[in-house]
Amino acid sequence: FCLGWGADGVTRFFMKVVAQVVFVLAALVALATAWWWWSQDDTEMVDVFVAHVEQNGAALGVAVLEGDGEMLAAHQSHIGLIPASTLKALTVGVALNRLGDDFRFTTRIGGTVPLRDGEIEGNLVIQGSGDPSLTLEDLVKLAEELVDRGVAHIQGDVIADASAYPENAASDHWNWGDVGNAYGAGVYGINIERNRYQMRFNPGEKEGAEAGFAGASLPVPRVEWRNFVLTGPAGSGDGVVVYGGPYARVVELRGTVPLGEPGFIVGGGITDPPLLAATVLYNMLREAGVEIAGRPTTNRETTHFEIAEDLAGHHSPPLTELARHMLAASDNVYAQSIFIRSGGKPGFLDYYANQGINIREMRIEDGSGLARANTITAATMAACLRAANADSGGKLRELMASSMDERRSSKGGAMSAVRGDVGFLTADSGEELTYAVMANSLPAGLDFWALQGEFLQSLLGDNPKPSEPQ
Repeated sequence: FCLGWGADGVTRFFMKVVAQVVFVLAALVALATAWWWWSQDDTEMVDVFVAHVEQNGAALGVAVLEGDGEMLAAHQSHIGLIPASTLKALTVGVALNRLGDDFRFTTRIGGTVPLRDGEIEGNLVIQGSGDPSLTLEDLVKLAEELVDRGVAHIQGDVIADASAYPENAASDHWNWGDVGNAYGAGVYGINIERNRYQMRFNPGEKEGAEAGFAGASLPVPRVEWRNFVLTGPAGSGDGVVVYGGPYARVVELRGTVPLGEPGFIVGGGITDPPLLAATVLYNMLREAGVEIAGRPTTNRETTHFEIAEDLAGHHSPPLTELARHMLAASDNVYAQSIFIRSGGKPGFLDYYANQGINIREMRIEDGSGLARANTITAATMAACLRAANADSGGKLRELMASSMDERRSSKGGAMSAVRGDVGFLTADSGEELTYAVMANSLPAGLDFWALQGEFLQSLLGDNPKPSEPQ
C-alpha cells in the first residue's frame, strides 16, 4: 500500500501513526491516573495534606463524600475528634427539619390576673421561650405596648419567667475559664442582648501596674465586681478572663489589658439575663408613670407567675434568619438556644439516628461546639451534613457562608489547638461533594487555614495536588 510514496512518504506516514498512538496512550494514562486519584481512600492529595498537618504530632480526620454518599477520599475518618464550632452546622440541620424554616421564638407579657381599669391586682410576667435575639429595644417596645394597653398600676412584682429552659444555663462540660466570658455566656429561657455586655479598663502607666475597671455597658444586676486585672505589654490585646457564670453574684476579673490603650473593651457574659430583663422592664414602666408595688424578680425567686391574660408579645425573626446569623457569627448563645429548642441532646441524636447515621461515632454535649467533651468522626460529620442538607431541600447549604466563587459552602471552627472546616463543594463536573476536615492538637504557628484552602482547591480540580510540605 506504500507503492509510489517513496522513502520520505513512508517515514512521514509512520511518524504520524506513532504520534497518534503516543497521544492515545497518553490520554489513557491520564484517565487511569485520574481514576486512581479519585478512587483511593487515602489519595495522594490527602497524604500531602496529612503530611503538612501531622508532621508535628497533630491528629487529622478527613472525609469527602461523593454525591451518592460514597467515600471519595479519607484519612482517619473514623477517629473521634473535637469538632469545635463546626458542630453548629449539624445543630442547624436538626432545627431546620424538626422546627421548620419559619419557626419563631415567642416572648409573652401578661398579668397573673386580668387587667381591670388600668390595674393588675397581681404580678406582671414576662415569659420567654429561649429567644436568643431579644434586645433592649424589644423590651422598650413591649413596655410601650403595655402602656398603650392602659396598664397604670401593678400591685405585685415584675417577674421574668425563664422556666421554658433548664435552670442550669451552662453545659457541665464548658470550661470554668469560658463561662464568664462573652463567648461562653449561658443560655436561659429569657436571653437579652445575646447575654453579653462590655467592660472598659484603663491600663496603668507601666507593665504590671493595676488596670482600672471603668464599668460595664449594661446594668448587670446584683453583681459585685472584683478587679485584679493588670497592665500587660503594649499591643498584647485582650488577656482578661472573667470568672462568674450563671447567677453569680460575685464576678472576678483577672488577666491583662495592653499598655497605652485607655478605655480598652473586654466582653463578659451576663450572669442573670432573666433578672436583667425584669429589671429593665420594671424601670421602663416606672419611667412611663406606671406604679409598681413590688420588685423585679424571676421564677427562681418566687411563685405565682402563670399568665392569666396576654397583654403584649414579641416574635423573633424566622429560624432561617437566626441560623444564618448563628453560622456567620459562630454565635454560641444562638446555637445553644436553637439546640435546646430542637430537643437538646436527645433530639439531636434521635434525628441523626433516624437518618441512618451511626451515632456511636459521636459524643454530643452541647449544640455550639464549646464543650471539649464533644467528639465526632470526620466520616460521621460528613454523613450528617449530607443527610440534613438533603432532608432540608438544600436549605442547610444555602445558609452556610459561600466562597471559592460560590462553589464552596462551609462552617469553620476553632479553639485552642483545634481547627475544623466542614461543608459542601461543587466540583468541576457539577457533582456536589460533602466534606469534613478536623484537626486536633495543632502546633502553634501552623497555618492550617492556608493548607486547608489548598486541599479544597485540589478537590475542586483547580490544582493538580497540594504543594509538598516544606
